[in-house]
Amino acid sequence: MLEILVIVSLCKKMGELMRSRGHEKPFWFQFFVPVFWFGGEFMGGLIYGIERALKGQPTEGVDLKLYLVALGGAVLASTLYFVIAKSIPPRSSADSHGDAA
Repeated sequence: MLEILVIVSLCKKMGELMRSRGHEKPFWFQFFVPVFWFGGEFMGGLIYGIERALKGQPTEGVDLKLYLVALGGAVLASTLYFVIAKSIPPRSSADSHGDAA
């Protein structure tokens, strides 16, 4: 439940960021926030699981460390996405309306 609230909050922040940079409809930027979150979470868990398998450690029961590593992957992926979004140059008013000089 908390993850959903974090993702919704991040989507809103992404919308605010992209609107402040001149993007009137930041839907696609917001769409990729949960994609990066869940992709990072999956990759973090997968890498940790592979590491445990290679070490021959048992995989019985609930593994809190696995979940924390997966969350770390989600945070890293989302942070990377925000860094990418901030590196996109702001749109000028002429770019927003499709006017070419």
